[in-house]
Amino acid sequence: MSLKLKIMLIIFSVALIPITIMSLTTSYISTDTLVEKEVNTKVNILSDIANKVYLSLSERQLVGINFMLNGNVQELLSRPIDTSTPGSFEKLRFEIEKMLQNYKYLIGTEGLYLYSMDGSVFTNKPFDSFDVALFIDSPWFQQSLLEQKSYFWGEPTIESGKHVVPLVRVVRKILEPDILGYFISTIRESFLHELYATFVEQEVSDFFIINERGTVISQTNKDNVGKHINEAFPNLKFNGSFHGSTFVDQKDGRYLITYHTDSRNGWTYINCVPWQELYKSARNIQILTYVLSVALIIVCFIIALLFSRGIIHPINSLITRMKRAENGDWDIDVRTNTTGEIGQLEHSFGLMLKALKKSMEEKLTIQRQKRKAELKMLEYQINPHFLYNTMSSIIWLSENNENDAVITIASAISELFRISISKGNEVISIADEIQYVKYYLEILNIRYRNAFDVHYDIDDTVLQGDTIKLILQPLVENAIYHGIKPSASTSIKGAIDIEARLDDDSTVLFTIANTGTPLTEERIDALNQFLREQHADENFGIGIRNVYDRIQLAYGKEFGIRFKASDAQTTVVEVRIPFKTKKEDGDE
Repeated sequence: MSLKLKIMLIIFSVALIPITIMSLTTSYISTDTLVEKEVNTKVNILSDIANKVYLSLSERQLVGINFMLNGNVQELLSRPIDTSTPGSFEKLRFEIEKMLQNYKYLIGTEGLYLYSMDGSVFTNKPFDSFDVALFIDSPWFQQSLLEQKSYFWGEPTIESGKHVVPLVRVVRKILEPDILGYFISTIRESFLHELYATFVEQEVSDFFIINERGTVISQTNKDNVGKHINEAFPNLKFNGSFHGSTFVDQKDGRYLITYHTDSRNGWTYINCVPWQELYKSARNIQILTYVLSVALIIVCFIIALLFSRGIIHPINSLITRMKRAENGDWDIDVRTNTTGEIGQLEHSFGLMLKALKKSMEEKLTIQRQKRKAELKMLEYQINPHFLYNTMSSIIWLSENNENDAVITIASAISELFRISISKGNEVISIADEIQYVKYYLEILNIRYRNAFDVHYDIDDTVLQGDTIKLILQPLVENAIYHGIKPSASTSIKGAIDIEARLDDDSTVLFTIANTGTPLTEERIDALNQFLREQHADENFGIGIRNVYDRIQLAYGKEFGIRFKASDAQTTVVEVRIPFKTKKEDGDE
């Protein structure tokens, strides 16, 4: 297969995948968006219906309050029938029934009933009423009383051949908890239907109102009034929120159920739409999406064909230059007039060649520097001047019969030689490196008559690690000769603090802090710059440079030395090396 055909197929395939994904995604999103829009619309409609129903029924609740607060009602229900006063009971009864008749024509109300605890019933329908006592004994009625509700809606029932929903108001003695009776008004289901009919008359959906117990109290086609909602939709479950939507699979198909619960009365308003009705609107969008996708695929095929022709020539040119570089010819002219990705590829190829050449040159430079650093390390293992001064001190101490000091110095210098030689090993334990510094400072403190104090803060975990040798002694020497010794004439005794700890699980941090003549910020910046730059400087010590180079050669660019000032009288130098053991060094 030719390169041109391969490129064309690749481009075409790359274009085909997103187009296909876009087509499927658009189809899915269009359906999902349509459902989301339908849900939002229906939830808003259900909320409006709930508000309308609640406001329309609020007047019925006020009627119950009027009866509860009425003095005649309170008197009639709170005292036994007085037979000693002729006509007293009949008078009260007349007033009560007159009140009931005044509300007879309240829109949507089928009947009004006042039930006394002695079983007496007063109603505005004396010739066509139902047995109110059946309500009192029903489970929903008793449960509502246990919940100490002042008013509540009951289960739907039949009155005068009509579906009605009872609203119960508990009549209590004013300012007392005693129940005197119940005021019951029955609301026609047809009245509820009229309240929402205008919202759903154009819909192909079904509409339900259910109470807090799940009983249908109103429905568009009345088939399930008085039944539990799960008889109509066995798989219907709400997600616990006051409004939302869910899908329910029925024997005759799938339905989108949208619902809204009114927390004021516990009623839930449900709209049910067949899925096929929603899918009709989404299908047209999907067909248009598929047609556009096919057109885009054809256009992409033509573009891939044309584009592959313009790519072959610069690719062949680049291949030719790569073969020259493969044969060792790195002096290739990588300038190109090609634009776009191929031009960037040629440019990157040129940068890669330059980077390879530079890397080879740097590698040779590093090898030369490493050899020089190793030679310098041998030169500075034991400073001849230090050795001369130490031997002179031993002679002077012997002449003064300070034998203990002579023994101490002789033992210390012997240990210095032992650690310095270390059987020819470049790597020693951190414990030996710290001990080397201790012996060195012990000699100097005797020579300078305890001119300074030394404090050690060494983490025991650090002592288990290894390091290249003699990286701390030159820094300690620098601290004494350039920090403490110039200020020896003052009355303040010098101090050196040496700390070693794990900065993290993989890095050892040595800190050497000294008092005395402090370094200025400019001097510290110059020192750090000197260490970073790869050239010598006569103004700074070669010993520090040697330590810095050896650390970086051994461990990498992220490790080394850094000077800083902690306060006006203290200079601090930090040394970072990786935390390694001899086993790890051997693995490497």
